[in-house]
Formats: sequence, C-alpha cells, structure tokens
Amino acid sequence: MLSTTAFVPLLDAVVKLRFESYSTQRLRELIDDSGLSLVKVAEDAGIPLPTLKKWVLGQRTPTLEGLSKLGKFFGVYFFAEWDEEQQQKSPETK
Repeated sequence: MLSTTAFVPLLDAVVKLRFESYSTQRLRELIDDSGLSLVKVAEDAGIPLPTLKKWVLGQRTPTLEGLSKLGKFFGVYFFAEWDEEQQQKSPETK
C-alpha cells in the first residue's frame, strides 16, 4: 500500500495539468477584480510574492497547496469545471 505522501507528487502533477489547461487568466481576473495589489494578495493569502508573480505570469504552476490558499482567499474552487466534466463523463451509479 502506498503512503499518503506518495500521492502528493501525483496530485501536484494533476494540478499542473489542470491549471495549465485552465490557464493563468482566471488567476489574473481574480486579482484584478479584487482591486488588491499582488503584494496584498500574497501577504493575505500566505504566498511568497515572487511565487505569486511567477504564477500570474505563467512562469510556474501553482501547487495544490498554493491553489488551496488562493481558493480560500478568493472564496473560489479552482476545480469546479473539472468536477462538472467528470460528473458528465461518469454517470452516477446508485
């Protein structure tokens, strides 16, 4: 049996694929719509400013932890569209 720590790299890989297809546009929109500076978002979300800048510029992909922090800060769930796609592909079995 795999330990839970073995799943972290796998989850981060899934996050990377999903976020790249989702693009950094949504993140930019959230920041722009908030009216806050990158500095303020980074401070309040608990993300290092250089890291957030790289995410916004598309130079790095957020980790699962990073997306979780951003999601909590902005009150959004980054994987809602993906969840809907999966539900449409897999009919619920009862």
